[in-house]
Amino acid sequence: MNEKNGTPTTNGRNGAGQFVKGHPGGPGNPQAKALAAFRTRWLDVAKIEHIDEAYEWLYRAWSGDEFPPNVRVKAFELFVDRTIGKPKESVELTGTIDADDVRERILAHLRGGSPN
Repeated sequence: MNEKNGTPTTNGRNGAGQFVKGHPGGPGNPQAKALAAFRTRWLDVAKIEHIDEAYEWLYRAWSGDEFPPNVRVKAFELFVDRTIGKPKESVELTGTIDADDVRERILAHLRGGSPN
């Protein structure tokens, strides 16, 4: 690298270590081809009935009483993430949150009771 004029060396980076315009980049993800083959095979094998059963199981695990609260919370997260999707933006909260109070309210709701 010529530090004075910022011309790239043979590795395609400038003086700040950033790739210069027109650099082809790296080799990419070495696992991409294998992952694509796995996904294709998975989609060939998975039937809509299997997906329906998985959603039903997550719903039962979340809404029933047969699992402990921590499993029910995780099942709820998975169900919502897979049906509605994760939020694209984060929410900025102001003020303070009492984590113990929030946890107790969630657990009370999962047990079917009402929070304090």
